[in-house]
Amino acid sequence: MPFVVEFQLQEGTRSQFRRLIDANADASVRSEPECLQFDVLEPEDDSNRVLLYEIYSHEAAFDVHR
Repeated sequence: MPFVVEFQLQEGTRSQFRRLIDANADASVRSEPECLQFDVLEPEDDSNRVLLYEIYSHEAAFDVHR
């Protein structure tokens, strides 16, 4: 099941947020067997917006992740 999560960041916080969310994404894929994919995306037209594209084998797995 794919999930998209969107963040609108405060100006100047992207670098710190990326360090934290990248670590979270790596840990999720590595330690959650039901997490099949976890991508962190930055739209080119908005430097304060970050999208997460996550795929879990089923909705309950995403609930456990949250």
